[in-house]
Amino acid sequence: MFERDLNDTQLARLSGVSRTAIQRYRTGERSTVTMQLGTAVKLAEALGCEPVDLLP
Repeated sequence: MFERDLNDTQLARLSGVSRTAIQRYRTGERSTVTMQLGTAVKLAEALGCEPVDLLP
Protein backbone atom coordinates (compact mmCIF):
# COMPACT_ATOMS: atom_id res chain seq x y z
CA MET A 1 0.00 0.00 0.00
CA PHE A 2 2.68 2.53 0.92
CA GLU A 3 5.15 3.70 -1.70
CA ARG A 4 7.79 5.57 0.32
CA ASP A 5 10.19 4.11 2.85
CA LEU A 6 8.69 5.78 5.92
CA ASN A 7 7.93 4.36 9.32
CA ASP A 8 4.50 4.90 10.86
CA THR A 9 5.64 7.83 12.99
CA GLN A 10 7.20 9.65 10.04
CA LEU A 11 4.15 9.09 7.87
CA ALA A 12 1.88 10.30 10.67
CA ARG A 13 3.90 13.50 10.99
CA LEU A 14 3.88 14.13 7.24
CA SER A 15 0.21 13.33 6.70
CA GLY A 16 -1.53 14.40 9.87
CA VAL A 17 -3.11 10.93 10.14
CA SER A 18 -2.65 9.22 13.50
CA ARG A 19 0.09 6.63 13.85
CA THR A 20 -2.47 4.18 15.21
CA ALA A 21 -4.68 4.54 12.12
CA ILE A 22 -1.67 4.07 9.84
CA GLN A 23 -0.68 0.92 11.71
CA ARG A 24 -4.20 -0.45 11.35
CA TYR A 25 -4.20 0.17 7.58
CA ARG A 26 -0.76 -1.41 7.20
CA THR A 27 -1.70 -4.54 9.15
CA GLY A 28 -5.09 -4.91 7.49
CA GLU A 29 -6.99 -4.34 10.73
CA ARG A 30 -8.67 -1.49 8.83
CA SER A 31 -9.43 -1.71 5.14
CA THR A 32 -8.37 1.08 2.81
CA VAL A 33 -11.60 0.43 0.91
CA THR A 34 -13.55 2.08 3.74
CA MET A 35 -10.99 4.84 4.35
CA GLN A 36 -12.46 8.34 4.46
CA LEU A 37 -11.60 10.47 1.45
CA GLY A 38 -9.85 13.11 3.57
CA THR A 39 -7.60 10.47 5.10
CA ALA A 40 -6.80 9.00 1.69
CA VAL A 41 -5.90 12.44 0.33
CA LYS A 42 -3.62 13.21 3.30
CA LEU A 43 -1.82 9.87 3.01
CA ALA A 44 -1.53 10.11 -0.77
CA GLU A 45 0.00 13.58 -0.57
CA ALA A 46 2.53 12.42 2.01
CA LEU A 47 3.38 9.36 -0.06
CA GLY A 48 3.51 11.13 -3.41
CA CYS A 49 0.77 9.07 -5.02
CA GLU A 50 -2.90 9.32 -5.90
CA PRO A 51 -5.61 8.35 -3.38
CA VAL A 52 -6.79 5.55 -5.69
CA ASP A 53 -3.29 4.01 -5.39
CA LEU A 54 -4.10 3.23 -1.74
CA LEU A 55 -6.88 0.82 -2.71
CA PRO A 56 -6.15 -2.90 -2.81
